[in-house]
Amino acid sequence: HVCCYVVLPLLAIRYLLKDSLRDYHLGWGLTRKHYLSYLLLLTPILLFIVLVTVFRDDFAEHYPFYSLAGRSAMDFLLWESAYIVQFIALEFFFRGFILGACKKRMGSQAVYVMMLPYMMIHLPKLWLEASGAILFGLFLGLLALRSRSIWGGVCVHVVIALSMDVAALIKKGEFF
Repeated sequence: HVCCYVVLPLLAIRYLLKDSLRDYHLGWGLTRKHYLSYLLLLTPILLFIVLVTVFRDDFAEHYPFYSLAGRSAMDFLLWESAYIVQFIALEFFFRGFILGACKKRMGSQAVYVMMLPYMMIHLPKLWLEASGAILFGLFLGLLALRSRSIWGGVCVHVVIALSMDVAALIKKGEFF
């Protein structure tokens, strides 16, 4: 993920597009100003995680992706650390690189260009998550444009991923 979602886009920004990295939402921008919007996006998803944990067995069968994450605190921390790096790469690629490259010509319509491939990477996941990625991608894209930063999206993704993994491990009785 780091190579394809970060290194190659950084090379493209530098040598093909010849742009400044500032235009690709790498700083904190106005993230603090929009923290309530990020919380508003996060809250129903956390409620949804609780509901699917209680009422759906397929959720706990699907998460965490690393099957030994509940074996020990070390396994859990190492897995989640790698998972967090992947979310940073993902947010940079979609809300930084794609959005930043397209917004010059398309303005806010660039969100729709970014949203389609973002939704497509969620297709192998559970159908509720894959369909939810459409609205989630839309809102994260709009917030990235407004805040000029990927970091609010990174924080939201990390909280969701940690919550899903912990909830699934607790349901399976494997939370070390």
